[in-house]
Amino acid sequence: MKKLIKWLNKKGWTQKNLADELGVSESAVSLWFSGDRKPSSKSALKIENITNGTVSRLSLLYPSE
Repeated sequence: MKKLIKWLNKKGWTQKNLADELGVSESAVSLWFSGDRKPSSKSALKIENITNGTVSRLSLLYPSE
């Protein structure tokens, strides 16, 4: 999730911007960032595409931290 946070900060995006782009609720994104939930494989793939591969879907689905 650290790479995604860094990417959001670099782009000036909020969790709401990301949620809107993904078509999910802001609360869902908040749960991902808090570590309570992981994004679905579909959302993880969308994140990978939005970030042009900067954040890999595997790192979101199977975090090593």
